[in-house]
This record gives sequence, C-alpha cells and structure tokens, in this order.
Amino acid sequence: MGWIAYDPDLNLIYYGTGNPGPWNHEQRPGDNKWTAGIFARDPDNGAAKWFYQTFPHDEHDYDSVNEIILLDMPVDGQTRKVLIRPDRNGYLYVIDRATGEVLSADAYGPVNSTKGIDLKTGRPILNPEKETKLGQTVRDICPTASGTKDWEPSAFSPRTGLIYVPHANLCMDWENIQVNYISGTPYVGANVRMKAGPGGNRGALTAWDPVKRKGRVGRKGRFAGVERCARHRRRPRLLRNHGRLVQGGRCQERRAQMAVQNRFRDYRTASRLSRP
Repeated sequence: MGWIAYDPDLNLIYYGTGNPGPWNHEQRPGDNKWTAGIFARDPDNGAAKWFYQTFPHDEHDYDSVNEIILLDMPVDGQTRKVLIRPDRNGYLYVIDRATGEVLSADAYGPVNSTKGIDLKTGRPILNPEKETKLGQTVRDICPTASGTKDWEPSAFSPRTGLIYVPHANLCMDWENIQVNYISGTPYVGANVRMKAGPGGNRGALTAWDPVKRKGRVGRKGRFAGVERCARHRRRPRLLRNHGRLVQGGRCQERRAQMAVQNRFRDYRTASRLSRP
C-alpha cells in the first residue's frame, strides 16, 4: 500500500495494492485477486465499498500503489466525483469514486505491453508479443517494471485544470526464471534489464488535461522525470503554462533524503561506538 486519499462527503478512503509474487507469472495462475488494484473502504468499519483491479494477473510488476487525486469534474456533460490515478501500467485512469466505474483510461507515456483498457470490463487488453515466458527473453517491453510513473507524485492545478505528472520513459528486457520461496530471501523469479524508452530520454514532465483526455510533454530529461541536482544550482524550469512555470522540487527532495541518510549514518556510528 502506498498513498491514501479520503473523501469526507462519501466517507471513503482510497488506496492501492501491490503486485503479486513471484514476478514469474507462470507460477501463479488466475487473476491473483486483490493485488494490483484500488480499494474504496468505509473508515468507520473497514468494509470495502468497491475494488477495481487495474492489472489482473500482473506479469510486469506494475502493481497499483501510486497517488490518488480526487476531483469533481465534467464527464460527458455532467459533473462527476472522480478519482484520478496515473498508474504504473502507463494509463491515466478517471474512475467514479462512488461506484468504481472506469470512465476513461488513456496512455500518458509509451505503452506496448498492453493495447489499451476495455472500459466495459476494466481489464487491460494484453499484447501477446510482450507476454513473458520461462527461459525466454522478451525485449523492449514498455513501460518497465517500475512503471511509467513510480513514487514521484503528480499535482493538480485548479487554476489551469491540468494535472502535472513527472514520469519515466523506460522500457525493459524480461526473462522469467523458476524460483522457490525461502523465508527471508528475495522471491522474484525474473531477470530484468531496464533502458531508456523511445527518444532516448529516461524521464519527462507531462501536463495532462483530464477533461480533454490529452497531455503535453513539457520537459524531457536524462532521468525519471527530473534532472540531477548537480546540473542545476537553481531548481530547473520544467514547463511553462499560462505564463507560469512549473518547477521541479527534486533537488529539495534529494537534500531531505540526504539529511535522513546522514542522521541514520550518525545513529549507526553512535550505536557502534557505544557497544562494549
């Protein structure tokens, strides 16, 4: 489970669930229910109101733990309470947050592991050419296992009506391998090699219009959605929109991460020195 969102009017919390294991999907037949999906629950009693599985029988480690944005927006001429999720599988979902109905799902980056989302069933339309197999390397699967977007959060601007999505542009070569479960050891079952996607850049920032269901790529970078802090003494300009700049805060985020790492290092050093 990653991010959690709450709707006080409906009194529901929303959160995503992770991928099934092992990554070698041939060892776990079926839809692997309750994995790689979104729950809506009543926080008073924990009961599930609805569940939507974004990727049944997830075979590419896409899971479904990205952040959730709650908006009231027009859909086919009427205002709907929606849940928006730029998912790791490469699709930006607009879902009725009261019922779990999938209203739209559009690719916001390069995707070839699937051919789209069937809105009647909510299931991805699989691409048989990218199905992973035991002992065989399947090349150039897009997106990669970490997804079109991983932990870097998106943001919605009520002024522009756009969602700003920092995301990756990565693909992968994948080989299934047989794996046995041993407590306390990795339980993966795949060899994965990640690489830059179409165009050679590894990241981008996209401004997405959820009503018009289309986006514009504002900046491409060597890394997943951002540039390294060392290359920018000031925060990099990422996207100009309606006369304003969307600026990357990754440098500040990195400094915060380093502060935590340094504190942990100091703690380990102090613990080691205090031992008899």
